[in-house]
Amino acid sequence: MAIEPTNNAGQQNPALKQVSRANPSGADDFAVILEEATSPVHVVKKGENLWRIVKERLYQFPGRVGNREIAQAVKLIAEKNRLQDPGKIYAGQRLDMTSLEERAQRADRPAIPGPEQLPPVPEKPPIQAVIVPTPAEQPVPAQAPAVTPPVQPPVPAPEQKPPVTERVPPAEQETQPVPITTPAGRTLKEQMDIYKIDQLLAAPGGDHFVHTGSTVEYRPDETHNDIGTRVGKDLSDARDNLARLLADLTGGSKTHYLAQDGTIKSRQRVGLLGALNHFVRDLATGISFGTYVPAGEERPTGMGRIKYFFNKVFKDALVRDLGMGATSAAASGLKHGVLAAINALETVPDATIGNFRQGEKVTTTVFDNGQVAVSYITDVLPAGEAWFRVHAPGSTQDGFQIPFLYNWNTREQGIDDPRWESVRNTKFRKTIETIGTILGDMSVLGINNSIIKLPQISGNKD
Repeated sequence: MAIEPTNNAGQQNPALKQVSRANPSGADDFAVILEEATSPVHVVKKGENLWRIVKERLYQFPGRVGNREIAQAVKLIAEKNRLQDPGKIYAGQRLDMTSLEERAQRADRPAIPGPEQLPPVPEKPPIQAVIVPTPAEQPVPAQAPAVTPPVQPPVPAPEQKPPVTERVPPAEQETQPVPITTPAGRTLKEQMDIYKIDQLLAAPGGDHFVHTGSTVEYRPDETHNDIGTRVGKDLSDARDNLARLLADLTGGSKTHYLAQDGTIKSRQRVGLLGALNHFVRDLATGISFGTYVPAGEERPTGMGRIKYFFNKVFKDALVRDLGMGATSAAASGLKHGVLAAINALETVPDATIGNFRQGEKVTTTVFDNGQVAVSYITDVLPAGEAWFRVHAPGSTQDGFQIPFLYNWNTREQGIDDPRWESVRNTKFRKTIETIGTILGDMSVLGINNSIIKLPQISGNKD
């Protein structure tokens, strides 16, 4: 829900509210803040991040300001200033913000290009919240630079409802910006960083990923200065991974991922009991030739019952529910169980060498990389998420694609399939997951051959 901007400078810049309370006259402080808000060059202050800087800039222009618009603007400013990692800016750094100004002059809102192949977002009926500032709220000193005020929305008639205060829905509260770049021209290091972020985001454990209930935040500049915070996070991550293990064995756990609009979202997996329940249901409907069908499903008629039987029994019950659902739930449970053990083990170095800044960095590096390694191994093992992606056939605009080749030719994001929904399928990810899957297949074949070739027992003949 969008709130139309006004001339109330205190709303456009939250810092101004603090100044006006501390200094009632506020003339000198207001001039400084107003000049910084309109200057084409922004000097980074301690504690600032690019997301917040861009967000406050965008509020100067009319139009909707949401997470999608901010993420696109962050990408534009990062490209303008040649920032390799938009999440890392430093105090005193000078950022060229003219890109936002130039696009604002050409349109009501900067026409910032979004990520590639962005899926359409359903529009909600806007609820206009009109806030009419009083003259006392707009102290403009003589020395302040001239600012062209945005177009004011019409004042509502007396019979209209009072202004509605904007509230952020829970789905938006759990979205935190994560550095993203365009697929074109990514270096190997950038692709490796993307893979690491995706793996640490998927399950609790990363030192810069804070899980709170069903939400998760990415905090790249977070440091754990005291032993209680460090050890407490380790134990919390271990508890959350154990909870996901139990969920994998029952109804299914959640995994978090970075969507194309730069926000963190979650996806519900199918648990082991859930997959078995689907298996029994699909098997029953198939064997009955559609005499029994779940609520909301169309009942087959005539010769269509034969096709219905094969689809339900073989395609849905045996392949999807047992072959994919149950086995992938077991693999996910294995991953979360191992990660819980790693989280608990991390409490030892965090309580000892973690008291020193260098020791804390070493602990973070070792255990974060360890979590990525465990996630990779469990993904490429048979029944792992990567294993199913690599072995999946499919159809593209070029026709039918065989396993291995289909996964390799898929685009990075935006595939309408839950197996690819929660990953950014870069060339680096495709390469290492394909190699790991092949090695996993070879190991399984080697184990099967050793089982088939039973040792011969020799004995003396009488």
